Amino acid sequence: MSVGRTRPLVSLTAVAALLSASGCSDSTGTTVQPPLSVVGCYALTVGKWSGAHESPDPPSSIVLLDSLGTYLLESGKLLARPYPLGTPMPFDMAWWSRPAEEQLDVVFSAGGYVGVRLHFIWSADGWRGSAWAFTDVAPSIQATATSALTPRPCS
Repeated sequence: MSVGRTRPLVSLTAVAALLSASGCSDSTGTTVQPPLSVVGCYALTVGKWSGAHESPDPPSSIVLLDSLGTYLLESGKLLARPYPLGTPMPFDMAWWSRPAEEQLDVVFSAGGYVGVRLHFIWSADGWRGSAWAFTDVAPSIQATATSALTPRPCS
């Protein structure tokens, strides 16, 4: 191959590489990553339930704490509480976990007999997911709903 033919081939390869790289980039400029820490206050939204269930609804405003529980099912788990702290709730236990960086689970339980489990996945819209009203009697899942968790000030 002569030197004269190599130059256009190199230029064409460089242009193709630039085009393919720009074609893969995010049109918004940056990719939204899940927050490193989720400790803090949130508005909790639960959509319309798919059917009747025994569990009360979870609080609409919660705080995810960095404190570990010591009571029954909460023992050794990170605590979730209604916000503001001290607000009564129909559950005697609530905890949260982060099974993966882009996932967040929150559980509200009344004695382990009935409760609501919320599972969120991080997206460009924030924490979105599903809620399951459960009981300890089969069938354990009584109803489902959509859910969202939106950060809010703790004040």
